Amino acid sequence: MRDQGRISLPSASGTATLGSPSKRIPDSDPMKGAPMCVAIALGMGLLAGSLQAAPDVKHVFLAVDNGKGELRYVNQPDPSKNWTVKTAAKPRDLRLSEDGKRVLLSVNDGAIEYEITTGKETGFKISGHTGIQSAQKLEDGNYLLATGGSIILCDKNGRALRKIPTVKGGSRPYIRLLTVTKDNTILYSAANPKSVIEIDFEGRLLKQIKLPQTGYKAIKLENGNILSSTGDTGAVLELNDRNQTVRTLGGVKNFPELALTFCSGWSRLKNGNVVATSWHGHGYKGKGPHLIAYTPDNRVVWTWSHAEVKQITNVLVIE
Repeated sequence: MRDQGRISLPSASGTATLGSPSKRIPDSDPMKGAPMCVAIALGMGLLAGSLQAAPDVKHVFLAVDNGKGELRYVNQPDPSKNWTVKTAAKPRDLRLSEDGKRVLLSVNDGAIEYEITTGKETGFKISGHTGIQSAQKLEDGNYLLATGGSIILCDKNGRALRKIPTVKGGSRPYIRLLTVTKDNTILYSAANPKSVIEIDFEGRLLKQIKLPQTGYKAIKLENGNILSSTGDTGAVLELNDRNQTVRTLGGVKNFPELALTFCSGWSRLKNGNVVATSWHGHGYKGKGPHLIAYTPDNRVVWTWSHAEVKQITNVLVIE
C-alpha cells in the first residue's frame, strides 16, 4: 500500500485538505502546491502565533496506527518509498536498530522486526507472551518486554529470564513505552498518582515525578530532567526533580486551532524539536492533525495528517 500525501491545515470546521491524493503532494508541506493557504489561514486568525511556515521541513518517519493495526513508513522527500503493512494485534512500541536498517515493533504477544526500506518482516520475532505494550533490545543482546503492569527481562530468543519488580504501593503501573536511560535505569508511567517512575534493574525506586495527566513515554534529558507526554493535556512536558514544569511543548489550551487530543508517543529530534502524536482514540472526533512538530520554545513548524489513518499512537522520526 502506497501513501498519497496531502497537506492538512486546521480550519473552523476541522481539517482543510489541500491537493488531490493522486498528485502525491508531500504531507503537511505548506508551501508546495498551495503557498497562499498558509497566508489565508493566518489572515483568518486561525494559526496566528502558533504555526510558522517552514517550506523545507520534510521528515522520514514510522508511525503506528493502532486503530487499524498498521505500521506506516512515510518518506516525505521521496514519497515513492512509502509503505504500509498490516501488523499483528495491538502494535505500539517502535525501536530502531543500531544500523538504522530495521525497526522492532511491539505487538500483543511479543515483537516483530521489519526492514525499513521494504516493510518486509526480517524473520526475527518474539512470541508466546500476552498483553505486551513495549519491547526493546538491550546492549547485552537481551530484551525488555512490558505489559501494562509488569516488566520482563528476556533472552535474545524472547524466553523470559525474570521479572523486574515495579514499585509497590500507591503508584500502580500504567506502562505503555519503557525507556532505558543512559544511566542504565528504567522509566515507566504510573497511575494513582499519575507519574513517571525511575527504577534500577532490581526494581528499586530512584525517582518519582508527578504528572498532571496520564503519562505514556518519558526520557531523561542530559540535565537530569524528565521529558514526558501527558495524555489529555495534549502536551509533552519537561519536569525537574521538584515536580515543576520547566517547559511545555504543545498543549490543548495553547493551540486550540489544532484541535489537539491525547498525546501518547513522540520522538525527539537532534535539533531539540519534538514530533508528537495527537491520538484520535478514546472517542475523540479526530479533526486535528495526527502529528505535530514543536520547537523548544513551543512553536509549531510542521504537521501531518492522512485521510486513510485512523489514530496514530506512536511515531519514530528517522530524519
